[in-house]
Amino acid sequence: RLPGMDGIQMMQKVLEEFPHKPPFFVMSGFSDYTIDDILKYGGQKFFSKPSDIAVLFAAIDEHLG
Repeated sequence: RLPGMDGIQMMQKVLEEFPHKPPFFVMSGFSDYTIDDILKYGGQKFFSKPSDIAVLFAAIDEHLG
């Protein structure tokens, strides 16, 4: 867990400071948010823990083109 905030709050803070940020890939073993919430607040992809590292790398490769 992030100290003092959750991942959605962290994404919102980054977006306030850096509106032209790279996309967020969110990975969590627990969440109070739905995948739709994560996408709405700035996440590009969501992965649950544990996740297959090959799937994560494939998503990064896909994003980088």
